[in-house]
Amino acid sequence: MQVTRPATSSAVLFALLALASSARADVIVVDQANGPGTDFTAILPAVEAAQDGDTILVRPGDYFQFLTFHTNRSFALIGDGPGVRIDSIQLQSYGAATTVLIRGFEIAFDLAFTPQISVDNCLGNVWIEDVTTPPSGIGGGVIVSGCPSVVITNCSFGASIINQGTLIASQSGLHLSDTSIRARDCCGIGLWVQDSDVQISGGTLHGGSGRDAFPNGGSCHPAVAGAPAIEINGASSIVVAQGADLIGGPGGAGISAQCPAAPDGPGMQVNEGTGLELSEPARSLSHSSPTRVGQMATLDFAGEPGDVAVVYYAPSMSAGTSSPLWTGELLLSLPTKRLGFALIPAAGALTLNVPIGAIGGAQVLDVFVQALFLDAGGDRVMSSGSLVHLLDAAF
Repeated sequence: MQVTRPATSSAVLFALLALASSARADVIVVDQANGPGTDFTAILPAVEAAQDGDTILVRPGDYFQFLTFHTNRSFALIGDGPGVRIDSIQLQSYGAATTVLIRGFEIAFDLAFTPQISVDNCLGNVWIEDVTTPPSGIGGGVIVSGCPSVVITNCSFGASIINQGTLIASQSGLHLSDTSIRARDCCGIGLWVQDSDVQISGGTLHGGSGRDAFPNGGSCHPAVAGAPAIEINGASSIVVAQGADLIGGPGGAGISAQCPAAPDGPGMQVNEGTGLELSEPARSLSHSSPTRVGQMATLDFAGEPGDVAVVYYAPSMSAGTSSPLWTGELLLSLPTKRLGFALIPAAGALTLNVPIGAIGGAQVLDVFVQALFLDAGGDRVMSSGSLVHLLDAAF
């Protein structure tokens, strides 16, 4: 059960937040139905027309086209509520000064072995939130390769046809939080890591099931073990999982004493590199987005009863800052500003409704929020982060 409380002072804080930002950007509206205020009826030409820092706001509809972006400009691609369905997202070769924000899409694409999300050689920041892929199918899953700063939060990725992994992280820095990952049955891996730094907070990762034994003439084909939720490869790999459910796949069934059942897969399999599982429960902060001036924004907290969550914000994200003062990593750029605090009730969850005032005459304002949770024992834990996307009421 969640507790809902008003946050009357937060409107003032959000107004101050808006005034503190000097960035100005335009909003480009994409609507397949070509309703009032539409600028484009397809996503790709809207992104190509956008200037650095613009927002592409996509209204609900089916936009079935391959979305390959290589404009080398910062932009935000935001689904305007549920029901925004696209084929795929491919980001290629963005420079170190760019930030790409993607939030609120259902990916329906399922072409054999072709990635549903690919982030390749993007040297700046990439933030992906509230994106889902099909529960199962023949698509190629999610691939992050050659990217130093990628955040994936509050997403759900279904089983990929690729046994190597539903989510593959190669030579990258990845923060994964509050995300569900399922792997293909018959030996699919949930998250496959190669020479990458991966920080995981919360969420559930599943390995695929093994294969049952079956007769083969006078003998049998042996059962195959279940796959790991995470497989770590490469001497430079570091994977830290805090409060995440890592569930190895069930082993295949046997058919006789000579053909016994195979073991279940491990939660984490370390072939090379370092893998750590932290027992400290994960904490979560998420925000309903986008939110327009005059509406109520919703901040959802999840933690331990009695926690005090101190909320911070910043106009941009970072590749992650660690400190001996807290568990987890700060995903906000420095310096941060404090927005307020919340006390987590006995239920362990809290919802704050925040009225949004003026945003300083801008069409749109993007900021990032994250909470530092203080528990009863004095320990400090960083929550997951969330993109706050505020729009003028005209949109």
